[in-house]
Amino acid sequence: MKEVLTPREIKNADYTSVLGEARDFVSRGLDRVHDHMEAVARNAPGRLSSYMQDLLTRRGKRIRSTFILLLAQTGGEFDLDRAARVCASVELVHLGSLIHDDIIDGSDLRRNEKTAHQKWGNHMAVLLGDYILAKSMEIIWGDPDSRIPLSISRASSRLIKAEVLEVERAGRLDLTLSEYHEIIAGKTAALF
Repeated sequence: MKEVLTPREIKNADYTSVLGEARDFVSRGLDRVHDHMEAVARNAPGRLSSYMQDLLTRRGKRIRSTFILLLAQTGGEFDLDRAARVCASVELVHLGSLIHDDIIDGSDLRRNEKTAHQKWGNHMAVLLGDYILAKSMEIIWGDPDSRIPLSISRASSRLIKAEVLEVERAGRLDLTLSEYHEIIAGKTAALF
């Protein structure tokens, strides 16, 4: 097992090493998050199942889940499965929004691989994104704290609002810094 960084080492560490240390600390939880997402993929209708499983092979950095799992362990009683469901919900919102974002932006590649709409066409990519977003809410709907699904739902709304603003303001050379921050706050920060 990797040695834990001291506060001085953390202060002088780069982003990658700090994130790696954090991911190592919550690795059991991250595995459980992936299990929840895999279950969604296995139960998806028709070809969406294999398409989603294909997307899940690209795990990404899982920054959001790492933060949530770290924070969940700072309180009283830690429920690993509950925290993993919350994380899976957030990761699914992120994944579904990326699929839709790639279609809107006409992006051909994400992380040097073909985007969903390039692989399977716009119709299937839209349906896949919709399915993933719907399942993200279903996973968390029964949480005993109603603020959690409400918070994830509100973050999803912020993502959509920011995407609308980005589309409406595309190509504007007079875009203010304030307008730019409003867009990125919704697209990047909403799920944090």
